[in-house]
Amino acid sequence: MSLLLAAGLGCGRLASPAAADGEPKAMTDRLATDLGVVRPARIVFSHHSVGVNILAGIERLDAGSAGTGLRLASLEEAAALEGPVLAHGGGGSNGAPKSKIDFFAATIRSQPRLKPDMAFMKLCYVDFNPSTDVDDLFSYYRRTLESLKSEHPEIRFAHVTVPLFRRPTDLKSSLRRLLGLEVWEDAANVKRSEYNRRLVENFGSDALFDQVLKSHGLV
Repeated sequence: MSLLLAAGLGCGRLASPAAADGEPKAMTDRLATDLGVVRPARIVFSHHSVGVNILAGIERLDAGSAGTGLRLASLEEAAALEGPVLAHGGGGSNGAPKSKIDFFAATIRSQPRLKPDMAFMKLCYVDFNPSTDVDDLFSYYRRTLESLKSEHPEIRFAHVTVPLFRRPTDLKSSLRRLLGLEVWEDAANVKRSEYNRRLVENFGSDALFDQVLKSHGLV
């Protein structure tokens, strides 16, 4: 499913509808494999903001690929459905990452009818700033996920790296770097990268969608 998530992990930069048309055969084969895994499964995806872009990218890729179409539904709708579904929804607030983690945990614990084979959530770049306490935030996420894994051994929990924000190249940012001053987005990206590293270090044996790390040469 890594190629599917890559359609939207760039924080709003969607693949074009024909993105797969001119790709190497190995990539289109991988996409077909990913879709073959996702379509017959029940999956819960908790997101906010950029998650909408990811879903739009997945729908575009799915529409251009052969086979039975992927069924997407809201969390509420999916709870009443039988069979395969990609259930999605968002809770919590941008800029308050712990509230998003709490929403994901509450969804798994309070909606047993979802019965997911796999479940995962994602944070976004707006949840990080230069003063983010990465140790505290990641510890909160890790404790929550470890509790969920213990409570629900039947669910495979996956993890998604945090998108990085494009490095500002405006005159003011360039001058601040030249003068050795902090550039807000540069400093925030450091925090995002630190969080992503902890995901790899602590959950490397789980399903981990780390396209952001790989694409930026961080792992």
